[in-house]
Amino acid sequence: MTVFKIMLLAFFVLINVNANAQYYPPQDTMRAVDSQVLYPGSALFSRYGTFGLHMQDDCNLVVYRGRPHVRNAVWSSNTHNKGYGCYAEMQVDGNLVVYNQNHKALFATGTHRYPRAVLVMQEDGNLVIYSDASRRRAVWDSF
Repeated sequence: MTVFKIMLLAFFVLINVNANAQYYPPQDTMRAVDSQVLYPGSALFSRYGTFGLHMQDDCNLVVYRGRPHVRNAVWSSNTHNKGYGCYAEMQVDGNLVVYNQNHKALFATGTHRYPRAVLVMQEDGNLVIYSDASRRRAVWDSF
């Protein structure tokens, strides 16, 4: 078999494999029990990627609608320029907190009484903390 035929066969196999690939939506939740963290430059997206919660380099935690180059802010923690090396943590007690480089809290949702809480970036743009994974009772939301 010639090199060309082998390359052509590999190309068609690759296309066929990709055609059968399943779609897995982006992760849209952060759980308190895992004490999950968003570091500068990372994001949590709604199920279909319409909205994203972004931890920015300027310490602001922001919900954006749209793609990276064409997007509109719909909510923020108002913590921009309050430090550097900031991160957002969904703590084990259920509180979402933005910390600066000295681990000083700059923003908190006040939901520290819900250790099974989940933070959800919803497809409607609302950032919501539910009391548990059933998502039946909201204890905080961005709007």
